[in-house]
Amino acid sequence: AIVTLFNSRQRNIYKELLIKALKIDEQKNIIQETESRYKEFFNQDLTGDYYCTAEGKLIDCNPAFSKILGFGSPEDLIGRNVVDFYKNPAERQQFLDLIQKEKNLKEFEITLQNVEGNEIICLENVVGRFDENNNLTDYFGYIYDITQKRNNENELLNKNQLLSSVMETQQELICRFLPDTTLTFVNKAYGNFFGKCIRDWE
Repeated sequence: AIVTLFNSRQRNIYKELLIKALKIDEQKNIIQETESRYKEFFNQDLTGDYYCTAEGKLIDCNPAFSKILGFGSPEDLIGRNVVDFYKNPAERQQFLDLIQKEKNLKEFEITLQNVEGNEIICLENVVGRFDENNNLTDYFGYIYDITQKRNNENELLNKNQLLSSVMETQQELICRFLPDTTLTFVNKAYGNFFGKCIRDWE
């Protein structure tokens, strides 16, 4: 004799439960894969990504963030207060006032100092999160170091200012012109020789 373990109704219920269990497992796998991709992106991102409380306590950050501040790994930074890395404490308050007002900031320039005390100029993009009373609770964003870029710009500006100063003190006639002979620059001696001020040549 053949013993039937499940009747028809029981088999249908069993199938439904099995399908639901498989769907749950599938959803769990999708969530785990998504979290894995996000974590990989977070860790490999070249910008310094971070998440911290309104008081400044660092909840999480990626390796790039810790590298910008001169630390070996995120674990060396997590739990510390980012306020400690502001060169000017007043700039920190300005940041908080702005994010409270604007809710998010784009390319906000800040001056930090790394673990060795060296100045770092960064641009920061931030999104704030607020409670039901519209008070800032925490925020997340990313920074990128523009110190070298700013130093290069300042160096170029100084060189141009020096060159301009040298040209203005020269007695020789100095000018710059386009292929069609349109003058784009003349020094003071050039203008004096032709009886015109520099503005007349512009």
